[in-house]
Amino acid sequence: MGGARGLWAKVYGPLTTDQPGVFGAVIARGAPQVLRLGLIYALLDRSEAITEDHLRAGLAVWQHCENSARSLFGQRLDNSIAETIYAALQQAGAEGLSRAAINKLGQGHWTTPKIEAALNE
Repeated sequence: MGGARGLWAKVYGPLTTDQPGVFGAVIARGAPQVLRLGLIYALLDRSEAITEDHLRAGLAVWQHCENSARSLFGQRLDNSIAETIYAALQQAGAEGLSRAAINKLGQGHWTTPKIEAALNE
């Protein structure tokens, strides 16, 4: 299997692999987006089919999109409590945070199960 079909067979798996956090949510529809981009390139070439070159062009655009999303959202978790705790832990450095300090971050609004879930994340 060669050409566009062979290339698609190679890249489909990585394009559909789940990624964590906000970054994962942003890039979750990579495979259909790459196909649409390839189709646009094929239409611009007045081609009757998406060729390997069209697909490679679509993949290049998508790679740029993924890199941008990683820069913007790569470190963000999909949990605002976890993000707040993570930021505080980064500031605390080697000292870390006690459970009391974590509870204080939430100003009494975070339940124990929510804190536990955030710590697990």
